[in-house]
Amino acid sequence: MTEDWDVDKVGEWLEDSNFSEYKDLFCKQHKIDGVSLLSLTEQDMKSDPLNMKVLGDIKRIYRAIENLKTAEFKEDSTTPCLIDNHTSKVKNLLYTNPGDDTSGLTLLSPLSLFKNEQQKQNRQNSEVLSYSKLQEWLRVLVGMGYLIFAIFLTSIVMTIVHDRVPDTLKYPPLPDIFLDNVPLIPVAFQAAELCGVSLAIMLTTILVFHKYRLIILRRLFSILGSLFILRCCTMFVTSLSVPGSHLNCTAQQYQSWESKIHRSLEIFTGAGMVLSGVKTCGDYMFSGHTTVITTLNLFITEYTAKDLHLMSTLGWILNMFGIFFVLAAHEHYSIDVLIAFYITT
Repeated sequence: MTEDWDVDKVGEWLEDSNFSEYKDLFCKQHKIDGVSLLSLTEQDMKSDPLNMKVLGDIKRIYRAIENLKTAEFKEDSTTPCLIDNHTSKVKNLLYTNPGDDTSGLTLLSPLSLFKNEQQKQNRQNSEVLSYSKLQEWLRVLVGMGYLIFAIFLTSIVMTIVHDRVPDTLKYPPLPDIFLDNVPLIPVAFQAAELCGVSLAIMLTTILVFHKYRLIILRRLFSILGSLFILRCCTMFVTSLSVPGSHLNCTAQQYQSWESKIHRSLEIFTGAGMVLSGVKTCGDYMFSGHTTVITTLNLFITEYTAKDLHLMSTLGWILNMFGIFFVLAAHEHYSIDVLIAFYITT
C-alpha cells in the first residue's frame, strides 16, 4: 500500500512518473513518505516550504497522486477500512491484528473514503472560489469609491472655477471654425446626454450577461475616475472665455465656502447633467460629456460579442452624434471636444 512507502519508495515513484527533478525536494529536503504523499494538496505544493513554481508540474503531480489513490482503492474496493474518529488516520482492516483495540474506529470502505476525500477537496475549491469572488467585489467597491471621489472633486473644482469665469465683455468668445459656422441648437446638450444615457443602457445590458462583469466594472470605474481627476487639473489651471453669449455667465456667484459646497453637491447629485436640472457656467477644458460618451462606447466595442456588429455600430453612431450635439449646443470649444476624445481613446 502507498501509505506504507518509505522515502526511498516515494523517490522511485517520482522517477517512474517522470518527476525525477523533484526527487531531491520531496525526499531529501522534506522526507515525504507514502502517508505524506497521499495527503499532499495543490496548495501544499504551491506554498512554503515546497514552494513549487511551475504550475504545470504542480497540476501533473497532483493528478498523479489522485490517480494513485484511485488505483489503490479500485484494487482493494471490497476491503473495508477503519478510520480513527479523532485523528482521521485510515487503517486497512486486513492489516489489523485480532488483539488490536478498535474502539473509537469507524468501519469505512475505500470507495467511501475516496468519495469523502473528493468531497473535502470540492469544499476547499468552493471556499477558494468564494474568497476570490469576495476579493473581486471588494476591488469593484474600491473602484466605485475612486470614481465617486473623482466626480465629487470635479464638482468642487467646477464651482471654484466659476468664481474665475472671464468677463464676456473683456474676453469675448474665441474664434472657432465649428462654432462660427454651425448655428446654436438650444436642445443639443440634452440630445447629447440622451446619447450618453442610451450608451449606458447598452453597456449595462452587456454587463448583465457578461461572464467577467466585475472586472469590466472595475476597469470602467478606474478609467473614468482617472480621466475626471485629470480634467480637474486642466479646469483649475486655465479658464477659457465663455464659448457663447447665450450662457449668461458671471463670475463671483458663490462667495462663501458654504454656498460652494452646496453648489458642488447640486452638481454631484445631478451628475452634471442638464437633464437632471444642473446648469453649469463657463468653458471647461476638456469636455466631460465627450469623455463619458466615448468611454462608454469604447467599452461597448471592446466587450460586445464579435457577432453583434449592429450593437458596436450603434455605439459609434451614438458616440459621433453625442459629440456633434455637444458642439452644436455651443457649450464647449472644438478643442475641448477634440482633446477629450483624444485622451479618452
